Amino acid sequence: MKRPYDMARPVPPEALADLATQVAAPRRFGGTSAPDQVAAIRALAWRAWRTEATTEAAHLESVDLMRMGRDAVAAQPDGISIYGPGLDEAVAAGQITREAMLPGRPGYDIMVARYAPMLEATPAYVWTSTPGNSRAEALASGRDWLRLNLAATGLGLSLHPVSQALQEFPAMAEHYAEAQAMLGQGGTVQMLGRLGYGPAVPPTPRWPAATRIRPA
Repeated sequence: MKRPYDMARPVPPEALADLATQVAAPRRFGGTSAPDQVAAIRALAWRAWRTEATTEAAHLESVDLMRMGRDAVAAQPDGISIYGPGLDEAVAAGQITREAMLPGRPGYDIMVARYAPMLEATPAYVWTSTPGNSRAEALASGRDWLRLNLAATGLGLSLHPVSQALQEFPAMAEHYAEAQAMLGQGGTVQMLGRLGYGPAVPPTPRWPAATRIRPA
């Protein structure tokens, strides 16, 4: 969930222990609500987010997938949905457009203003790692992450991937190395996410399942 989490409500150790059962060996689960470690990961996640947001090619990959405003989301319910109170009005007023999402433009400033407090309001993190970095391991980690997300939801928690520091392009190399050293447990970090108690939100828009299934 891309919202600030309740910093007055810590994630209990029992919840992290429950989530750990969703990841099977040899893949590994990591999680923490320890303030010092959370602060270090939060700082890394913010630096990596800013690096992606100021690297034009990487940032444009996200901009190209943005669905701006409730009507656009309804017409194409995939990618990055930008709608809701305040955002729909900004889209209608022409403040949020693809062009405006470039650095130095009004939409970009709105994005930064929303992301900074959101990433700051994070009481815990979870991550997964694999012994190596093969395609099979990456796919298995993806399945683990889906199970983690469902389990977190079942516990009343919100999970939001913040994978910028795990991206492999030159401008991110320093953050990638820091993330692997901090969290890799001798392997490769595959996923990283912020965890906490978030506000109630409506379901994320989705295509009807029948439109995503190819007949045999």
